[in-house]
Amino acid sequence: MSLPSMSRVSNVAVSFIIPVFNSAGTLERAIDSLVALTQTYELPIEAVIVDDCSTDASAKLAEHLSHQYEWVKALSMERNSGSPSGPRNLGLQHVQGEFVYFLDSDDEILPEGFYSAFQLAMSRACDVVRAPLIVEEDAKQITRNSINSWDSRDSVEGKVSKIIGQQSTTVGGLIRRSILERNQIRWRDDIRLGEDTLFLIEVLSHSTNVEYSHAPDYRYFKVKSVGEKASTQRYEEKELRDHLTVWKKASALLADVNINYLEIRGNVALRAALQAMCKYNRNGFSEALFDEFSRWLNLNKRTIAAFSFEARSQAALEAALQGDYQAFRKAIRTRLLVAGGDLKFIELSFPYLEEQFDIKVDKWAGEASHDPAKSRVLANWADVIWCEWMLGNAVWYSRAASPDKTLIIRMHKFELTRNYGNQINFDNVDNVIVVSLPYAVELLNVFDVPREKVSLVPNIFLTDQYRQGSSPERVYNLALVGMLPALKGYHRALEVLTKLRQQDDRYTLTVFGKQPEDLSWVANDPSERAYFDYCQKFISENQLEDAVTLKGWANLKQELADFGYVLSVSDLESFHVAPGEAFAAGNAAVFLSWDGVEYIYPSRYIFEEKDEMVAEILRGRDIEYFESFRQEGAELVRNRYDVSRFVESVCDLIY
Repeated sequence: MSLPSMSRVSNVAVSFIIPVFNSAGTLERAIDSLVALTQTYELPIEAVIVDDCSTDASAKLAEHLSHQYEWVKALSMERNSGSPSGPRNLGLQHVQGEFVYFLDSDDEILPEGFYSAFQLAMSRACDVVRAPLIVEEDAKQITRNSINSWDSRDSVEGKVSKIIGQQSTTVGGLIRRSILERNQIRWRDDIRLGEDTLFLIEVLSHSTNVEYSHAPDYRYFKVKSVGEKASTQRYEEKELRDHLTVWKKASALLADVNINYLEIRGNVALRAALQAMCKYNRNGFSEALFDEFSRWLNLNKRTIAAFSFEARSQAALEAALQGDYQAFRKAIRTRLLVAGGDLKFIELSFPYLEEQFDIKVDKWAGEASHDPAKSRVLANWADVIWCEWMLGNAVWYSRAASPDKTLIIRMHKFELTRNYGNQINFDNVDNVIVVSLPYAVELLNVFDVPREKVSLVPNIFLTDQYRQGSSPERVYNLALVGMLPALKGYHRALEVLTKLRQQDDRYTLTVFGKQPEDLSWVANDPSERAYFDYCQKFISENQLEDAVTLKGWANLKQELADFGYVLSVSDLESFHVAPGEAFAAGNAAVFLSWDGVEYIYPSRYIFEEKDEMVAEILRGRDIEYFESFRQEGAELVRNRYDVSRFVESVCDLIY
């Protein structure tokens, strides 16, 4: 490989500026690509690493690399800037190279392509050399930013138009440092979206010799860290304001060199913005900002009229052009599809979720029975698909939904006994929700679910809808919500009642829900039938007939106010909603310990033995003690499990 004459290359040919924030896991890869460049081509370079107050080992690693390689410098920001712009600007204060190149800490240089660009820059005395890049995602590599129609004989205006029109305005590209210094070009650190567009356009607008190298010089790794929300996954007030700033400034800069920014880039830029508004807009836009957006659109209406958008983006655009704020808000609302057979839990939240989302339902007839044609139409409509229960619905949508949809599955408990989890394409699933920590562990043990995709979102309570208990006599009224099947512990509840009545015959037990004869699978199961026959015998033997009431279905939001204690005496539960309802109704719940209950409810309500539970209930005859005892549970349910918290958690998963 022939090298440019060293007499034509300054002491430092290229300065690489690498902003770093919590990049300890990828920084060495970026530096290794520069090591390969220097070893293959003996090119005099420097790398200026600028740490933005990382909370991991990035700063130490940068310092180590500066000792390992004499051409590496390690700098640190005084305080976190929140974007790469500040570190890049600090790096510019410390570089010496004839050319500058901005490299992100989680990407890498492609030595052969980079050196081709450098040779071109040297041989033609270029101010800027752009090149394609390789995008790598899930081990797949795609070449982007190619300009197939490049002609070096074109005018500067023609070349700049092709770069802006056919390339993304990402980092990368050789820039002669004197262009930056002479024109005092720096990165805008007051915007978080589109700052790379403004930087590139400002550079190009001051350049007289621009070229394009056909070999890719940069590898971009398209990987999002777990739990990290990229700036491109949020589009709200700040993002729209930034885009308006960028579009106005870019138009003004390019107008000075006789280029119409909107004509060559507006279709792509506006389409991306409108799509992001629809998918990543959580809090909406103020009416004042909407008015500014509307005015800008109308100023450029003739150019925008030639653009083509899909129906939803077009509806949002038309509303904005007409200045119709409410129609615009409706057009960009996130579309949530809820799919499943039994929706009784999630339906409680619909009135609250509808404040944020447009909701449609794909009601399945059974675990795996549905109308595929209807489901496909609804899937195409949705931005977010919520599969309630991890059954056939989750399997179907994990295979049928397009990758640009957000797919969330909520598992309850019994799905762990089914095989559907083994049939799900988890590569196409964004989150699997569990309602309690123990079932997260079981889910990971039973099915091959990526750990990072499992989220804990508890069940919900509509705490403001419960009638509040007030009668001092309610402490003698016990409730069991659900006696079926046997594992619900009906017999244990009867034992607790018996022990209480031995001390005070004012205690009673009311059982809400279906009875054994109401469910054929219980009535026809010999072991279940024997269990409930035994319970009936126990009632007779202990003269409990007048103390036990089987009430059937009831509106618990009204009924539970009259019951001082709800009993949880099951063999196992995933969450157990009924005790939480007791707290919401101004009363208390007591638990015979089942696996995981300590992660859901406070320890003061959990007992290992029935006698301990009985002693606690007897203490509650002192009404002042009872009111104090129930308070912690009431605060927990209101502060952690209220539907408002659920909606916040859902939004956090989606946006």
